[in-house]
Amino acid sequence: MALEKTNRLKELLKQIVSQQSDVATVESQLDGELGRDCAVMVSDFSSFLGLARDKGIVSALSMVEKAHEIAAPILSALGGEVLRAEPDMLVVVFPKTIDAVMAARAVSRTFETNNKEATEDKLAVCIGIGKGRMLVTDDQVYGDQAMIAARLGEAVEGEFEVRLTPEAHDDVQHLESISFSESDPVMIAGVSIAPYKLIFA
Repeated sequence: MALEKTNRLKELLKQIVSQQSDVATVESQLDGELGRDCAVMVSDFSSFLGLARDKGIVSALSMVEKAHEIAAPILSALGGEVLRAEPDMLVVVFPKTIDAVMAARAVSRTFETNNKEATEDKLAVCIGIGKGRMLVTDDQVYGDQAMIAARLGEAVEGEFEVRLTPEAHDDVQHLESISFSESDPVMIAGVSIAPYKLIFA
């Protein structure tokens, strides 16, 4: 499959490197072609490391494949576009922040339900959600909100957790159907970020 958007990004970046174009010109072009106002969800399967350590990498990979199969219809139903599905991580973009939050909650609850029925090899997921203007290619999303979401989604082994950037939280905090609590600040690239944690009612 041709990665047209990814190749276009590389093409324009090479123009900067070769000094055929300046940063401002390329930035404007890329924003026009690839820029989106969207939400990004980055998930980290927090049980992956433990499974790989205890059962071996093949067993862990098979469990993550199962997790992807479970999550895919939930993400799709809520308008999610899966950009990357790696062994221990999913990167998904949504048109609306509320859809990303509802998808994160639904995926977490589904895994929790499955875990109650499983005797071993239980799945757990930590999720970070950001909101803002980003560059979206065929297989990746670029922007400070995407990078922060990835950090917020870093796994706590065996735990379920959904954390939002302040920008994503601002977009949905008025909704009565979901609740949040303040989470411990996180230092990212020398900047203190105060995320919000989704409360599972």
